[in-house]
Amino acid sequence: MSTEILAPVSNNPENYPLVFIKVEPRSNPECSWAGYSPLDNCNFLKEATNAVWHLGSYTPAIFSTAPIWKKFFGSSCNTFAADTGALLSHASYNSTGQVTSTHSYNDFVPFGGFTL
Repeated sequence: MSTEILAPVSNNPENYPLVFIKVEPRSNPECSWAGYSPLDNCNFLKEATNAVWHLGSYTPAIFSTAPIWKKFFGSSCNTFAADTGALLSHASYNSTGQVTSTHSYNDFVPFGGFTL
């Protein structure tokens, strides 16, 4: 299993203190969340989040949506936010599946313990 982690472009955490972990569908089955159980996916994401915390001065931020989260984690990761301390970067998608905004929470539905 793998995930896409968007690392800072600077080694100085004061400039880029967040490391984004994208949780979204992948077309490559070798890099897909779909081939694993919801509990395995949750444990893997917790390990990835903990690895970011162990970098020292960076904060993990999850990039996902409620429907995608439910698809890959079911109810196995409902307390993820409290368990890990990760932040959320909410993604909004248009009808073609393209990200339209990460600044609007108009369509936000709580998931993984993330709330507004």
